[in-house]
Amino acid sequence: FFIIQNIFFALCTPIAANFLVKHGVKHTILFGIPIKCFVILLLYALPQFPFPSFLAAISVIGGLHQAFLWLGIHILFKHVTHKKQRGKELGLRIFIGRIAAILGPIFGGLIIHLFGFYILFICMLGFVMLGSLCLLANGEYSPKYTFTWKGVRKSIRWRYATFFVSQGVIQTGQAVAWPLFIFFILGSYISLGVAGSVFALITATIVLVAGNYSDKVGKRTFIRRLLPFEILSWVARAFVRTTTHVYGVIFFAGSTLGLLAAPVGALEYDNAPKNVLAYFVQREFFIVFGRVALLLFLLFTQNYTGSFILVAFAELAILLF
Repeated sequence: FFIIQNIFFALCTPIAANFLVKHGVKHTILFGIPIKCFVILLLYALPQFPFPSFLAAISVIGGLHQAFLWLGIHILFKHVTHKKQRGKELGLRIFIGRIAAILGPIFGGLIIHLFGFYILFICMLGFVMLGSLCLLANGEYSPKYTFTWKGVRKSIRWRYATFFVSQGVIQTGQAVAWPLFIFFILGSYISLGVAGSVFALITATIVLVAGNYSDKVGKRTFIRRLLPFEILSWVARAFVRTTTHVYGVIFFAGSTLGLLAAPVGALEYDNAPKNVLAYFVQREFFIVFGRVALLLFLLFTQNYTGSFILVAFAELAILLF
């Protein structure tokens, strides 16, 4: 599922880029939102259509949604933020996302318990419409970009490409390998959800302060000082065997991620060249390459501890950026 979704994420990104040139950044983001709603409906219908082809179709549509949503978000964030305080601004974005990730399942589960899924879906559509109105409140942003494959090729810098591939590996380690690994130890979805909430809360608590501080001391200096601890957090995952180990690593890894997420992410926007659209298109291709590489490693080896060591090694690529 994740492999197919990521491949179509990359393939649909040029389509999203052409749409963005014609219709603007905010409409590109908004185009992806109803697709996401449709994906949620399809996932809800999956028990009635338990076929591999149906799941594959969901992953394809999910890749389309991600392409439009994230390309628009990256271009818009690059436009509205400021280089000298981008660590602080990205820290705020991450903080809001983490808090929403904690509160959303709680309120969503409560609505499903009391009223059912369809009422939850109606509420979600209401929030989507409200968010759309807020997004368009100050007008569209239509940059004077053109999208060509020649521009994408010219924007490639192999040091940056290596970093983007490493980010794909790291993202898959965080979003797929680690949750699956600790699920086998914790033994239930509820315990996994609690662990995820604790991790998100720790990250959210730290990221605001860390992002602001990294702007003052210099993002690269800040990252180089803390990178060894982030690498250690991935090596430690390879030795996790008990619930106590899981929560010990969660506290440590949540802290290191909270410290590094904002400055590392801010550098991706700081380093964007004048042809920012081509830059973000090729970024998504290389990130997807890293994601699929680790997913294939997991698919064929089932070696989760080995994947954590690979992620630890991938963390070193930040030194090239």
